[in-house]
Formats: sequence, C-alpha cells, structure tokens
Amino acid sequence: MKIKYLIIETLILISSCQQKEAINEDFMESKVIEYTIHSEVLNDDRSHIVYSPASAKDKSLPVLFILDGSNYFSFFKALTEQWSSKKEMVLPEMIIVAIKQKNRSSELLHSYIQEDGKGELFLDYIERELIPSIDSTCNTYPHRTLFGHSRGGLFALNVLVDKPTLFDNYLVSDPNLTLGNLAFLKKWKGSDVNLNIDRNSLFIGLADTKEGNTLEEVLNPDSNIYPHMRTIWAICEEIENNKSNDDYFDWKYYDGFGHKTIPPMVAMDGLLSVLEYHRFDKYALIYS
Repeated sequence: MKIKYLIIETLILISSCQQKEAINEDFMESKVIEYTIHSEVLNDDRSHIVYSPASAKDKSLPVLFILDGSNYFSFFKALTEQWSSKKEMVLPEMIIVAIKQKNRSSELLHSYIQEDGKGELFLDYIERELIPSIDSTCNTYPHRTLFGHSRGGLFALNVLVDKPTLFDNYLVSDPNLTLGNLAFLKKWKGSDVNLNIDRNSLFIGLADTKEGNTLEEVLNPDSNIYPHMRTIWAICEEIENNKSNDDYFDWKYYDGFGHKTIPPMVAMDGLLSVLEYHRFDKYALIYS
C-alpha cells in the first residue's frame, strides 16, 4: 500500500513540474541586462535596462523605448510578458529599452523651451547611437514605439515633430505643454504633422488635474486656472478634428486619476491603440 501511495505521489509531482514548466514556457530564457555604451554625442557613459524575450533568439522583434525608464520598466515588462503570452497574444512580443536620464530636467527639454535644455542633444544621442547600438546587439524588427510621461511626454511630441519617422508609435502621458510659456504649442502650430500608417500613430493620455474645479471651468478658454489640463485637451481636439488622423490618433481623459497615477493606464491603453492591428490579425486567424 505504501508503494502504491509513493507511485501516486511521484506521478503528482511529475505532473506538477510539467504544469509549472508549461506555465513558464513563454518566459524561459528571457534576459534583463544593464546595457552601457559610451556616447560620443553626450561625452559620457550611459546605461539603460534592456529586456529581450526568449523568442528574440529565433525571430526579430519590435522595440519599445521608455523615457524615465527606471520608473516604468517593471510595469512594462510585466504587461508585455502577460499580454504577449501564447494564451493571450494581445500584444506582439517586444524588446524593451528603458532609457535612463541623468538629468531629466535638461535632457527632456529642448533649448527653445528652456535655456539650458539639452533635448536636441539627447535626441541626437538616441538617433545616432542608442538605436543603432540596440539594433546591432539585439534581434530587432524595424518597428519602434516611444513612451514618455510629463516632460518625457513633451520630449516625445518634440520627436514626433522633428523626427516623425524615427519611431512608428508615440505613447504620450500627460505631457507638460505649459513649460516655456506654451512654447511647444507655437512650434506645433507651425509644423505640418499628419499621422498615417506608413509613418506613425499617436496616443495621448490626459490626467485629471482640475482639483476641485468642474471640467467646464477648467476647459473654459477665458479661464486662467490649471492651463496644463486645458492645453492638452485643446491639442487633442485639434489633432482629432483633422480627419486625416482618424485611424492613427486616439486619446483618453482619465477622470479621477492624477498626474502621477496614469502612466500604467496610458501604457495599457496606448499599446492596445497603436498595436490594434496585432489583435485583429490574431482573432481573424483563430476564428477563420
């Protein structure tokens, strides 16, 4: 009888190990490394966090770049692992590059916004050194997404205006558009940015910063309270009213969620928005 019980327990243990192996199959051999390069542009050594799924050994993958990466890397990694698993496949598997800023107050702001801003130089570094370095060391597919929050969101919008084809998708979380006396709005109005599938898609998330005021009070163009929220709302409506952007722009107001709380929600909604084609292809395949 003891031998019978021992055999049963052994079989249960084997089955449990097999199930555990199956559950973790999608994440086996994924890599997270601290990635350091010497930048001639910045005259400095810069380190970033790079996540590469196990499947990157066998196929090229799109790349997600995250500004202020140390703050948001863990969430993006967990999100993409869960939503790109074989049981879900809501998103494609992606390589993640968490960009670290040494001085975000200057590196994320262009000089036309702030006198000591080094945004142009930092963008030059990303374009000429970081992206080529990632492409040369990782199995990348030429499809890139950029995420930025607050000043990072403003930086991302500047990239969209100055280098629209550098990234295919832009996820912008509550961008600080009021800096420099609304300098970016003047730049935006003087630019000719049209979104299309051959160039890029844009998602903007707007936090609730009305702080006790009604939405009507904050959005009143004659009001001088909380211009941060009113400015983002206005630019979202302007982009939305351009019918040529219909299929490539989306935005969302997160009622009840403040400036520091919305990045995870913008990450989820934004990735689903700009990578919507991936889900449609998946469902068409399953149900055909």
